[in-house]
Order: sequence, then C-alpha cells, then structure tokens
Amino acid sequence: MKEKIISKQIVSICFLLAFSIHINAQTTPVSGEVTSSSGDPLAGVSVALQGTTTGTVTDAKGKYSLAVPARGANLVFTYTGYISQTISVN
Repeated sequence: MKEKIISKQIVSICFLLAFSIHINAQTTPVSGEVTSSSGDPLAGVSVALQGTTTGTVTDAKGKYSLAVPARGANLVFTYTGYISQTISVN
C-alpha cells in the first residue's frame, strides 16, 4: 500500500515539473531588420533580451532573429557610435 502511495506522489511531482518547464519555455520568434536613419542596413548591431544574456547580432543585411518570452519582452539594440534603444515586443 505504501509503495502505491509513494509511486503516485512521484508521478504527480514529475507531472508538475514537466508542466512548469513547459510554461516557462513558451517563447515566440522575433525577427527584423536594423537600418540607419538613411535606410542603410546596419551589420553587427547587438540585439539582446533585456535583463538576460540572450542575444544575437545582425547579419550583413541588418537582419536578426531571436526567440523571446511570449509576454513582456524588451529588446535592447546597441551599436558603436549610436545611442542604444530599448524596444518593447508586442
């Protein structure tokens, strides 16, 4: 009898852990192009998820792609010689 109770508890704990990991892992892909005020693509711009170490760099055509949390994400764009900008992802 004790073995059944313990095994049910273990199964329940595993289910809750798997469910919480799934909730925390919900991300959405974000992509775009970074250009100068004259419309020229900017290569090498750092694009980072604010408050994390998650980020990427724009390619030669100024394009980037990044997976961010489904809600409440802010991207920080930094580039040498330009003012950094923080953009909210909606």
